[in-house]
Amino acid sequence: MNQIFSYILILLIAFAVIACTGEKKQETTTEEMQPAETTTEVDKGKLTCAGCGMIHEKSEMTAYVQEGDTLYFCSDQCKEHYLAKQDQSKEM
Repeated sequence: MNQIFSYILILLIAFAVIACTGEKKQETTTEEMQPAETTTEVDKGKLTCAGCGMIHEKSEMTAYVQEGDTLYFCSDQCKEHYLAKQDQSKEM
């Protein structure tokens, strides 16, 4: 009887550990999915470069309108790199 109780207790502890581990992984995944540009960053005058993905001051960025969407780039190199990737994806 004690042996059966011990096995049940071990199984319950194992399930509890697995359940707690799963919740932490789910929280991490949700945090990773948060967009880089939030309203607080926009309010502070910061934007994300479409080319490199880094956040810069809005005053340092150059706007580029493509198909009605305004994209912001931190440098000409980022803009050229982004447009080259767009052209490559259209060719495929």
